[in-house]
Amino acid sequence: YKLSDFGVSHFLRSDDDDALKNLSGTPLFAAPETCKGLGESYSGKAADIWALGITLYALIYGQVPFEVKNQFQLFQDIQTKEISFPDKPKISAELHQLLRRMLEKDVLLRVTGPEIRDHSWLTGKANIIRKVSKEVREANKKRQVAR
Repeated sequence: YKLSDFGVSHFLRSDDDDALKNLSGTPLFAAPETCKGLGESYSGKAADIWALGITLYALIYGQVPFEVKNQFQLFQDIQTKEISFPDKPKISAELHQLLRRMLEKDVLLRVTGPEIRDHSWLTGKANIIRKVSKEVREANKKRQVAR
């Protein structure tokens, strides 16, 4: 699988309207809203988040979430099929939640770039909180034993 397809990239300024109409790129990474084929515009940024989610899924599980039968069936599956997450390898709850949000079929519910940047899996805040919580619990146990 290709992990990048820069031949179809666009430069966007933060104030640009990111509405796109043409589907381009690798079909396996196409977002649900791009597979309808009705010529409707869609958010390029949201579609990129989906593609990034597919890439992350492939890096973790060594496969993509949809089988390629033919492009029509692939696009049907992308729009309607529930994505399954293999049991192995075991991933953290934070990563699983982030991956689910990146692969949200409803574009309005899909995680945004700034939300990904601030997500606890990337910032490490969840691990710090867990570590501190564990240390606090251990300290409390020692205090109870000392009483």
